[in-house]
Amino acid sequence: MVTVLVATLLVSSASPSATPRLSLELERIPSAWETPLLEVRFRARGSTDVYFNRGAVRLEILDPRGDRAPFVCADKRGLPAYARLRPGETISERMGVSCSHLEPGKKYTVTAVFDDGSDDFRDEAPSGAVWVIGPIRSNSIVMRPEEPHNKALQTDGASRRR
Repeated sequence: MVTVLVATLLVSSASPSATPRLSLELERIPSAWETPLLEVRFRARGSTDVYFNRGAVRLEILDPRGDRAPFVCADKRGLPAYARLRPGETISERMGVSCSHLEPGKKYTVTAVFDDGSDDFRDEAPSGAVWVIGPIRSNSIVMRPEEPHNKALQTDGASRRR
């Protein structure tokens, strides 16, 4: 059973009834791969179009003590990928956790975090839309990576040379 909670950011507007909103939802999706695959869904709420850099999302992965899992890849959030959503529309991104060093059998709490507040070169939003820069935090999910099914894939090849 998957429980999805939603974090919502309200962006100020002249009229409270026209307040634009953007929410971020995180869900684990079935995958044939050993590395868990997650879907991050941006959802426009309210009555105004929202405009945002969907490339400004990252996964925050914490162990049971609250320490961040070591990240072993280059950070690629610098590439802008702008999106405009009308009220009620969604757009999704699939994200893996292969860049985080996760110990098999250990529980981790994963949260998607959207934060585009450091972009000093942001242009104006298109007419009729409002910029959303965050920060926005999604619901959190708990996952436990499993041991790889094929132990031979983890060896240095010595077992095959016998």
